[in-house]
Formats: sequence, C-alpha cells, structure tokens
Amino acid sequence: MKKITLFFALMCSLSIFSATTYLVQLGTGATWRTPVTDETMVDLSTINAGVAASFNAWFTDKSLATPLFSGTTFVSGDQVWVINGTYYLTATVILKAGVAIYGGFAGTEKTSDGVTGRAKVSGG
Repeated sequence: MKKITLFFALMCSLSIFSATTYLVQLGTGATWRTPVTDETMVDLSTINAGVAASFNAWFTDKSLATPLFSGTTFVSGDQVWVINGTYYLTATVILKAGVAIYGGFAGTEKTSDGVTGRAKVSGG
C-alpha cells in the first residue's frame, strides 16, 4: 500500500510541475509582461508560421494529440490567460478537461486570483 501511495504522490507532483500558463495576446494593443518560468507567450498575430490565427484555431490545435502549429499539446493543469482585447472566433471553442481559461488581464498580473471581473472557464 505504501508503494502505491508513493507512486500516486509522485505522479501528482509531476503533473503540477509540468503545467504551463499560456499568456495569450493579439499582437496589437495590450501586451504581456516578460514571461517567467513555466509561462509561454502566445501572440495570435504570428502563431501559425507568421500568420495570424483565431483564438479557437490555436486552442483547438493545442488540444490535438499532435498540434500542427502550436508545439506541444495541453496537459491537465495548464492555464490560458487572455489579455484584454477583442477576439474573434471562427468556430466554437471546445474546452479540454483539466485546462482553465481566464480572461480580462491587463498584462502585468502574475496571478489569476483576486481581480474583480476576472472570468474563468474550465474544461471538463
């Protein structure tokens, strides 16, 4: 029983350390601060080999087993922080289990907590 408990604890800690926060922006208007460890900047104006992508195209691509233009796939615990702006969707955003989307950022925040008006959408 102790071995199973230890194995479970190790697996949980690995998933926490591998989670990424994606800082999404449009490329015009508000921009994010410099990313820190475990954060990745996503500029939708240049994400697809220098060509703009809609939010839902990028999010759907990151949800695939093998993303076409977004690098690695989402893992449980990942967060998507979307800076203020007007985002156009070309299709429905299909949420992925374990991935949270937060919106309404100014670009200077280092935490998603404690801001009035912050919206959270979670996959599941």
